[in-house]
Amino acid sequence: MRKYLKRIAIFQIPCIIYLLLIVVIDPYNYFPATENIVNSALKKEISYKYNYRLYKLLEFEKHPTSVIILGDSRANNLNDNVIRKYSKNDYSNLSYGGGTIQEAIQTFWTVIEKVDLKEVYWGVNFNNYHNSFDMDKVSESIVLKNNFLAYAFSKYTIKSSFLILKSLVFKSTPSLDKPSVSIEDYWVYMLDDLSDKYYSAYAYPQIYYEELQRISEYCENNNIRLVFFISPTYIGFQRKVKEYNLQIEESNFKRDLQNLGDLFDFDFPSEITLNKENFIDPMHFNPEVSILITKEIFTSEIKYSHYSKMDIICKSKN
Repeated sequence: MRKYLKRIAIFQIPCIIYLLLIVVIDPYNYFPATENIVNSALKKEISYKYNYRLYKLLEFEKHPTSVIILGDSRANNLNDNVIRKYSKNDYSNLSYGGGTIQEAIQTFWTVIEKVDLKEVYWGVNFNNYHNSFDMDKVSESIVLKNNFLAYAFSKYTIKSSFLILKSLVFKSTPSLDKPSVSIEDYWVYMLDDLSDKYYSAYAYPQIYYEELQRISEYCENNNIRLVFFISPTYIGFQRKVKEYNLQIEESNFKRDLQNLGDLFDFDFPSEITLNKENFIDPMHFNPEVSILITKEIFTSEIKYSHYSKMDIICKSKN
């Protein structure tokens, strides 16, 4: 019996030490009581890059807000200072780089379990409004958020904790950035290869539309303002829609959003989208444009977008 107990102890002691280490380092701030033991900036620098979905969901768990932003990297790049200036309420940006509509849907239903929302701002573009773009890493993050053992032994927690500990010991932050390619090559890749991935096998996302209808109805029944916005893309990327003969599908996409909530549409030929200097790459606007469109979305002072409020459609001044 003693040998048996000794074997159990030998096995358990390393696990206990490991779990204590995770509690102290706490790379994703799972525990409010220990989140400041290790430098928060260092933890965010490392952990955020490995799983920003988990990082943001746990942050929202501790500091819920009545206003949220959903979408992909374009929604994530709305200007914080402008939002703080014009929003009447605290907000959380729960957009994810490379995020899908499915992930935004999952995030919405998770959030309403925690807080009574007042406003939802949702960035959706035609290139990710299709049936085959169905990646979902949010569901995994929700499981980790709700289960400490799953969190403690997840690959994200293990790797982040190791790198944070390494940084503390050697007093240096590891470089986590991927090797860069030239700006010219990246533009070519996005205009040719990536657009083909999005559009060559396009299929209308009926399931997503039905889910968005459910959310729209929920927002209407609970007095939540639901606002969609279509971020500007460079005119060269817009032309890919015509190359793949998807003009009707794109029109249906915009009509869908108009039927679901308020809509700011910035993605059409305009002084913004015709100028290559306004973009970091064909799909992502630069910081100066971010200020312009963020202000328009949060003030409803229409200048650069086609705005629709259900059945009422207003054209931009340009």
